[in-house]
Amino acid sequence: MTLRRCFSSTGDRPARGRLRSPSLWALLLAVLAAVIVACAPTEGDDGLFDPVATTNDDFQPVRYVPVGNNPVSMAITGVGSDLLVAVVNNLAEPALLPDGSLNPSGTVTILQGDGAGGFTELGSIVTDVFPSQAFWAALNGAIVDDLVLIHGGSQIISVYLDAGTAPVPTAPTWSVLTGGAIAQASLVDVDGVGGANDLVFTVPAGSNLSAWVDLNADPSLAGVLVSSADVAGLSRFVAADFNGGGLDLAIAYPGGDDVRIFSGDGTGAFTFNNAIDVVDNPAFISGGDFGLGGAGSTDLAVTLTTSEDGTDDVRVLQDNGDLTFTLATTRTVLEGAGRTFPLDVVGTQDFALVHRREKAVTFFRNGTLASTRLTTTRDPFDVVAGDVSSDGNVDLIVGESDDRALGVFLGDGTGGFTRTQIGFLHQVVSPRLVDVGPATPLDLLLLQPNEDRLGVLLNAN
Repeated sequence: MTLRRCFSSTGDRPARGRLRSPSLWALLLAVLAAVIVACAPTEGDDGLFDPVATTNDDFQPVRYVPVGNNPVSMAITGVGSDLLVAVVNNLAEPALLPDGSLNPSGTVTILQGDGAGGFTELGSIVTDVFPSQAFWAALNGAIVDDLVLIHGGSQIISVYLDAGTAPVPTAPTWSVLTGGAIAQASLVDVDGVGGANDLVFTVPAGSNLSAWVDLNADPSLAGVLVSSADVAGLSRFVAADFNGGGLDLAIAYPGGDDVRIFSGDGTGAFTFNNAIDVVDNPAFISGGDFGLGGAGSTDLAVTLTTSEDGTDDVRVLQDNGDLTFTLATTRTVLEGAGRTFPLDVVGTQDFALVHRREKAVTFFRNGTLASTRLTTTRDPFDVVAGDVSSDGNVDLIVGESDDRALGVFLGDGTGGFTRTQIGFLHQVVSPRLVDVGPATPLDLLLLQPNEDRLGVLLNAN
């Protein structure tokens, strides 16, 4: 039967616009209903949505948890029913209200896991100026339920004690003005007391390298907020113990074409020790035990951009254990070398380099630094690693600027990967692997800024 015959047996015009057969009406309505069901997300009894197209069967259908407007990042601690997630929601630039007060432009939604993939909202923190980063810490006891917020553009650090316990505090316990926009902040153990309850941060505009020693201490007290002098041009850094004597820093200096090592004195102050010439513009730096030296060492991966020959490099520096480093290897990419991501999983620490304009990720294996180049569909922006297929091998989750898909690269243990994909209806950012429950394999959390929600994908293995 042709479409024309459905309308009229005497000509090309429809007979008064009506279909001849009621059964055909029913057929067309059934087809239309099937298309609507196939093209739209379905809502289950729990009010959560099912997934869309995927070529990966390691994860179960996605569930969604509503959070604040425009979630951009999150901090995670714990597992199962002890899991706490702080979702940073960036509303807008601050604006003055008619009474002269600031319109709140950021919130942090605090969620607690139930051990079965569900979450309960404990409360929300409202801030006058949007936060850019969050850390969970144990500041007033052994329980990691205190929250540190970095308000990057607004030059503020704030501390909320007991933020992981309802009722969530509405005002910070402590806050401090940094004198300039914060380039990087790291939660560390500066003084060897109380674990990682101190904060080191850099403020390039003020040539300011500072430490907040004991985030549960009043920053106005002597010895709590400590600054180091003569650190003009500082950028990103790695905080680690490079000589067995306490926390030190390796800081990338793009203007000086080198990486500078600062030794810590255990009080929050740092003193310049030596400089490592890396030839050209160190834009990104990360650290980890890449298997080059002794156990527990912290090697460095430094990304160089706009080199003299028109290419970008990544240089790997071996930690010698005495505040000095030896060049282990240089790898060249065509252009657009981005961040390096240390990947601590399956007993060793590998790392990955994203190529921002080449649609690729290079995976470097521990020890030999043998590399595998992985092709992505769009420019990659984030990499996380874990054994998602429960076979004992490193697998990679890659966020791509396509923003409606995550690349899932399943590792074979020898440096080879098979690419699959998880597709979504809307933008996805900040993928994280964590044990949500109820089983032990790693599950996947992600954010969808356009839909104001957290996505939860339980591991199907």
